Amino acid sequence: MAHKRQPIRENPDRVLNERIAMEKAAGSLFCAHAYATFQTENYLFYVMDYMRGGDLPDALEASGIIEPTDTMDLPTLKLVAAELVCGLEYLHSRGIVHRDIKNDNILVDSTGHVKIADFGLAVLNVFGYNMVTEYFGRMFNAAPEMLFKVPYDGAVDYFALGILLFDLAFNRFAFPESLTEARAIKYDVPRYPKGADPDVKDLLEKLLCKDPCRRNDFIADIQDHPFFNGINWKEVEAGEARPPFFVQRKSFRNFTRERIKPEDLMNNIDCDGDPIEPSISAEEQQLYNGFSFVSDTWKAIQKLK
Repeated sequence: MAHKRQPIRENPDRVLNERIAMEKAAGSLFCAHAYATFQTENYLFYVMDYMRGGDLPDALEASGIIEPTDTMDLPTLKLVAAELVCGLEYLHSRGIVHRDIKNDNILVDSTGHVKIADFGLAVLNVFGYNMVTEYFGRMFNAAPEMLFKVPYDGAVDYFALGILLFDLAFNRFAFPESLTEARAIKYDVPRYPKGADPDVKDLLEKLLCKDPCRRNDFIADIQDHPFFNGINWKEVEAGEARPPFFVQRKSFRNFTRERIKPEDLMNNIDCDGDPIEPSISAEEQQLYNGFSFVSDTWKAIQKLK
């Protein structure tokens, strides 16, 4: 994955935060991994896992969940929720708050397991009373405390998880009005369909609780909730549980590839052979110091070659 550099005076920490968060997330089976990052004068490069299953909407479509009346079956919903809980617990234990948990940011690997991706809005070093105050994210998955602009912590990720699981369980948003305004999330209560599984409903009510303190109290024991009955957490955490999705092997015949010569990138030449004007100033370049890294995993792979 490559990003063209853009001036980052307004948010100089965002790029490095994303790189550091991805490096720290490498210890979780349920977070997307970056094997390395490097840079040229005009581009930032991320060497990442290839996610054969695409994002969560792709996996749902491949599973036949495409109509408004389609919903995810309960066993699959439990597995998805359990893997995402494991991913969030790992991130929060390392002081990382993702701040943008949503369908598009959940990827599915070649074995059918889910992984939290896109750490572009992540914030670091959130421990104890060291909380966050600024608002980032999307209106439809922002927790009430973010919208009220009061200090918050990792509980905001579980609120967003509740919105994601509500969508998977009932194929609709928990707070439809929040697509255009924040009032619904701040003040309204989700409406559950008749016949909703009581354990699913209770789990979502606790995740979507407006009070972050009560939400945090619940999160501390979330694995014990009746919704997760039948889940072997040791197997899930070890990646030994049944994956939520079946991923078909895809042919590469229809893939288009654009060859980029490393020497051209280093010399600031684009794919058409034309020179590339620098995207940022020399002063702004200093803000990227510390961006490049190589993971221990990739170092080990290189030694085996």
